[in-house]
Amino acid sequence: MDFVGAIKAGFKNYANFRGVAGPSEYWYWYLFTVLAGIVLYAFDQFTNLNFLQTLFSAATLVPSTAVQVRRLRDAGHSWKWLLIQLALSMTIIVGIIGLIVRALALIPDVNLISDNTDPSLLQSQFTLLAGDQAFMTFVFVLLLALVLTLIYLIILLVLLVKPSKTFEQGNKYLAPSTPEN
Repeated sequence: MDFVGAIKAGFKNYANFRGVAGPSEYWYWYLFTVLAGIVLYAFDQFTNLNFLQTLFSAATLVPSTAVQVRRLRDAGHSWKWLLIQLALSMTIIVGIIGLIVRALALIPDVNLISDNTDPSLLQSQFTLLAGDQAFMTFVFVLLLALVLTLIYLIILLVLLVKPSKTFEQGNKYLAPSTPEN
C-alpha cells in the first residue's frame, strides 16, 4: 500500500476495528498523522489560532486507534495491549493533577502570574514540597508511570514492527486460507 492509499484506507475505515492492516498501511498512516500534526502546529503558531492541531489530533484519534488495533491483529497480537496504554495514561493524568493540587494546598499564596523569582523564596517552597510525604508520593507514582510508559512503548513498537502472520503461522485473528484448485 502506498502513502495516499494508506491515508484513504485510514479515513475509509474510520472506526473499523475488525480485520487487519499491513505494516505499510499502519506506518504510512502514522507518518501522515505526524507530518500533518507538525504542519498544523506550525500553522497554529504562525496564525495564533492554537486549535487546528488539537482538532486534527482529536479527529484522527479513532482512526489511529483502529489502524493500530488492525495492525496488532495482523501481527498476531491482541488489541488488549492498548489497554495498558490507557491505564498508564490515566495514572500519569492523576499523578499530574495530584501534584498540582498538593502543591497549591501547601503553598496557597503562590502567585503564578508574578515574575518574582527570589531564589530564597523558591528554595523555601521547594523545600516545603520536598518534605511533604503526599507530594513525594505523587512524584514517585508519576515517575514510575513515566518509566513504565517508556517500557510499554518499546514493547508496543516491537509488536507493531513484526511482520504479518498468516493463519497457518498462528494468527488466530485471520480465517484459514482455502486451498486453490
